[in-house]
Amino acid sequence: MGDITFDSPAAGDRTASVTVTLNTNNFVFEDGSKTRTFQLRNSSYVWIDKATVAAPAAAELTVYNGLAKTYEIALPALPELESPKAYGETTYTVKNVDLGSYYTDGARVEKGKLILPILKNDVTSTGKIGTVTVTVTTTNYTDITLTVNVTAANKIVPTVDKVSASAITYGDALSKSEISGKMKDPATGEEVAGTFAWENGDRTLTAGTHTVSWIFTPTAPEYATATGTVTVTVDPKSITGATVTLAQSSFVYSGSEQTAAVSAVALEGWSLAPITYTIKSGSAATNAGNYTLTIEGKGNYIGTATASWSITAKPVTANVTVNDGPFTYDNGNEIRPAVTVKDGTTPIPADEYTVEYSSNTNAGTATVTVKDNEGGNYTVSGSTNFEIAKAASSCTAPTAKTLTYNGTDQALVTAGSTQDGTTVYSLTENGEYSAAIPTGKNAGSYTVYYKVAGDANHNDTDPASVSVTVGRAAVTVTAENKSSRVGQALQPLTYTYRPELFTGDSFTGTLATTADKDTVKDYPITQGTLSLGENYQITFNEGIYSVLAKLPQTAFKFAESAVERTYGDGDFTLAATGAAANSTVTYSSSDPAIATVDAATGTVHILKADAVTITAAASETADHLEGRASYTLTVKRQPVAIPLADPTAFIYNGTEQTYFIAENPLYTVSGHVQKNAGSHTVTVALQDAENYVWSDNTSDAKEYSFVIAQKTVTVTVLDKRAYTGSAAPDLSAPVQGTDYTVEGLLGGDTLLSGPTLTYDPAVPDMRKAGAAAKIVATNADAGGNYRFVYIPGTLTLVDLPNPVGPSAPAVDLGEPKNGSVAVSPKHPSKGDTVLITVEPDEGYALDEITVTDKDGDALQLTDKGDGKYSFTMPSGKADINATFKKQAETSPFADVSTDAYYYEAVKWAAENSITGGVGSGLFGPDDPCTRAQIVTFLWRAAGSPVVNYAMNMTDVAEDVYYAEAVRWALSEGITTGTGENRFSPDAPCTRGQAVTFLARALNAKAAGAASFSDVPADAYFAQAVAWAAENGITTGVGENRFAPEDPCTRAQIVTLLWRAYRQN
Repeated sequence: MGDITFDSPAAGDRTASVTVTLNTNNFVFEDGSKTRTFQLRNSSYVWIDKATVAAPAAAELTVYNGLAKTYEIALPALPELESPKAYGETTYTVKNVDLGSYYTDGARVEKGKLILPILKNDVTSTGKIGTVTVTVTTTNYTDITLTVNVTAANKIVPTVDKVSASAITYGDALSKSEISGKMKDPATGEEVAGTFAWENGDRTLTAGTHTVSWIFTPTAPEYATATGTVTVTVDPKSITGATVTLAQSSFVYSGSEQTAAVSAVALEGWSLAPITYTIKSGSAATNAGNYTLTIEGKGNYIGTATASWSITAKPVTANVTVNDGPFTYDNGNEIRPAVTVKDGTTPIPADEYTVEYSSNTNAGTATVTVKDNEGGNYTVSGSTNFEIAKAASSCTAPTAKTLTYNGTDQALVTAGSTQDGTTVYSLTENGEYSAAIPTGKNAGSYTVYYKVAGDANHNDTDPASVSVTVGRAAVTVTAENKSSRVGQALQPLTYTYRPELFTGDSFTGTLATTADKDTVKDYPITQGTLSLGENYQITFNEGIYSVLAKLPQTAFKFAESAVERTYGDGDFTLAATGAAANSTVTYSSSDPAIATVDAATGTVHILKADAVTITAAASETADHLEGRASYTLTVKRQPVAIPLADPTAFIYNGTEQTYFIAENPLYTVSGHVQKNAGSHTVTVALQDAENYVWSDNTSDAKEYSFVIAQKTVTVTVLDKRAYTGSAAPDLSAPVQGTDYTVEGLLGGDTLLSGPTLTYDPAVPDMRKAGAAAKIVATNADAGGNYRFVYIPGTLTLVDLPNPVGPSAPAVDLGEPKNGSVAVSPKHPSKGDTVLITVEPDEGYALDEITVTDKDGDALQLTDKGDGKYSFTMPSGKADINATFKKQAETSPFADVSTDAYYYEAVKWAAENSITGGVGSGLFGPDDPCTRAQIVTFLWRAAGSPVVNYAMNMTDVAEDVYYAEAVRWALSEGITTGTGENRFSPDAPCTRGQAVTFLARALNAKAAGAASFSDVPADAYFAQAVAWAAENGITTGVGENRFAPEDPCTRAQIVTLLWRAYRQN
């Protein structure tokens, strides 16, 4: 029998042929042939079974969480067949889709690709989520199952390849800057298509370079939105073409430099603030003329803009002064003296005017007229007069006559003569002169003055004189004897005279005596002031005055002989009585250091406690002798109320606390200000024990005791968890923050020794889930200022989690503080490599990480970098323990240590742009802080406000860094300067000034008065110091002193600011 031949190699019901060749000669087929082909059809015997082939490896598809998308993936290719084998007709059918919430329907196969619709969901977990199986049916082979493993992943965050931004001009919105650049797939490095946009693109930036945030939105949905920053350059805006308005554009020449001030600058409809430009040139001039002021942009602006202004000539009615002189008539010659022409006190240059003269020849008044020359700084007019004096004259002198007093007028001289005018006479040098000869009547010496009265062109001569004497007449006067009794007024004195006097003459004055009215004695009577004037010569004969005997003042006395008062009593008056008529009473004290007495009224003023005698004296009168009386004044010490004890219960608060004793200038208080917990003694002592005594009649110091109680510190034990059947967590070396927390310590106080942690019961029962034991803390120590309260924690047991697979190990991440720990895979099998990802919280860093097996033995960790570690999963379970520590701070300035008392204040000031230091990365904490620096600090702390205020400080230029700060401080009443329109910006700021500026800036008021010994109640800074002390902003410099005049350092200033603004 021959071979069977099929009509097709494909499996199935086939048509087959077989060729039969008879190999014997005994048979032939019907047609006689020995070979014949037979056809076999539709026979179950004619069937080709399908072959089998191994399924190809599964394909892998990654889908993205949160993204609805139809994915296409090429299905695994069917295995290649040896020639001539073939699969025949092939069809694909999606058999099963097991993807949970990621899929509902619609999966299909097109052209060898799986088309798989994936739903959008809120799942964030990653890893394999299921499979899709596709059945391949072929003609010649049994069905082949193709598998697609589907893994979920979060959207890919593209990374920056390069990003840049175009420059813009100040005033443009940020959106005008175009972002260009590329983003790439972090895994493949391929470019990711998408668009860039700015965060807050409608904002404007100041001129300079800025780091600005952008947002990249990928086109492909499997990519997540990315953000980043790029440097944007903002070019200053040109002010060229701006309209500059001057406060005054026309001035009148003043002789001094005048300055045109800019009142407004408008650019494109906007008004520019003064801080945006500087005066470049042309703002000041002295001489009359036209000028151009140029401003130049600064900060956010560049370029220049101009405004025109002028100085006009000053109209002046000049002060004209003749320089030479005096001037004398010069025989008809014209006199032209030089002149000085001034504007007030300012000389006017000679080229500004022309001088003309008139009436300048004859003696008399001449005129100088000043006329203006065209041009220059002045329009001048004015005039003045000057005098031309007469020439000198000469004369022949008169002669004196010899005369004796006879009661009539007699000519005193013979006449003189002159050729230059008229000789005139007078009896006084500066009196009225006439041509008549002077006469004299009275005896005595005369001086006759004479001079020449000159004509129109000659001066009068100076007066000359001739001496003339008229002799006196003789008279004899005799005094009459007188007598009176002692103590009485003296009798009038009388006299007789001869010969008779000339008609109209009489005596003046009185006789005199040395008689003492209180002394019995004979006294001479002398001529005294008796006189007949200069016309007579008196011969005097003396008389006798007899004085006879006075009475005592017996009724003069005080009403009391002893008076008692207390120190501090007001003034009182005890007057003596019984003085004689017309007697004056005066008072005196035996010891003015104890008490003084008003000499006229007897009013007593007490000065100290002691005894003193007050005496009154009644003066003598015409009839009585002096009287005296006295009394004893005893001044007792003044009682002082004993101060009440302070009932306050004090608790340690880390600062000094004051035991209240009512203020009284009569005593001193010490030991009342204490800080530490414990018992303290307050001593109150009288200031002046000589004049004061306690109300219990003692004078020794009073003592009070008070206690500052310890502050409560709470130690809270942190709960712990463990698996049932495991060992209890070790408590032998507890760590703050991991095993317990501490609350209540003040300032920089820390534990001297940490607490001891123990279980209660001491050996926890680890066999049953639930609370196994309390964790109790004891024995913490923070020094004598603190007491401790302990809040126990709980050890809670939990059963091991159910394994994912048979005997699957478990990973316990613990409860890390200040960071997080994650592992992948979450449910590893023994031998799997487990990846640990550690992420510290902000400000913290990983301190230590360990992994132990179920027996507590440490497992080997491999540091993969970037916060990732790996280990091989053991059997049973693995415990991960990660601890985190706070990162050390970095100071913003090289000269500011992080442990300096002012560190936090300086850091705050730097972070809030209140200070940028002194350059080269330094702050200069010990440098003196100037007045300019402190107002700048305050201004920046207030937000750097721009105010419209006319600043008149002559020592603060408009272009200095602190100009706007001073302007603001003046407008707010924080400072008024140091006097005479000066601010003294470079002067060191004193401690008193610093707290005053600060209190005024915050509008702060004190509740009470300052208690520092060197802060007077009426000092301008007293209230500010009181407020600062009340609010813990300052505690002074020690020994109850504030030192208000000491200069402040920069560190002290920012510390005061920080403490104050931290409370506001």
